[in-house]
Amino acid sequence: MRWKWIVSSAALASIATAACGGGSSPGGQDRAERAAPQLQESELSITARDFAFDTGGVTSLPGGRVSFTLRNEGKEPHHAQFIELADGVTFEQFEEALDTAYDVDDPSDYPDEALALMASPQGYGVLSWASPGEELTPIDELEPGTYALLCAIESPETGERHYALGMRMAFEVT
Repeated sequence: MRWKWIVSSAALASIATAACGGGSSPGGQDRAERAAPQLQESELSITARDFAFDTGGVTSLPGGRVSFTLRNEGKEPHHAQFIELADGVTFEQFEEALDTAYDVDDPSDYPDEALALMASPQGYGVLSWASPGEELTPIDELEPGTYALLCAIESPETGERHYALGMRMAFEVT
C-alpha cells in the first residue's frame, strides 16, 4: 500500500514539474541555463621587453574571464599586473602620481600617492614572474573599469621598479 502512494506521488510531481516548465528544452538546456548570462571570455597576448609591453595594439577587452599569455623577451624577469584605478581616476593622473612620488629607496611596490588612486591594491593578470625566455599562460577575471598595466618588479641592475623605467600602459575593460 505504501509503495502505491510513493509511485503516485512521484508521478504527480513529474506532471507538475512538466506543466510548470521545469523540464528540459528540446536542446537539453533548462530555462535557468538559457537565462543565465554567458561569461565573456577573451585572450590577450603580452610581450614583455626591457622596459616596455607590447600587446599588439590591444588596449581594451570586454569584462570577464581572460586567458593571458605573457612572453618575456627581455633580459630581466617581468610580470604583467593589471591594477584597477578608482572611479573617476584617469591613467594620466595615476601615471603622474607614479612619476612625482616615486622613490627608488622606498621598498614598497607603489608610492602612497599612487595607492590612493587605486580601486584596491589587488593586482590581476600575470602576477608570477616570467624569467627571460619564459612564457606564462594564467587565466584571471577583469571587471569593467580603467586599469594600469604595470611591471612592478625591481630591476636588479638599477634598483628601480620597471614601471619607472617605462613598463606601464593604460588599459580599459568594458
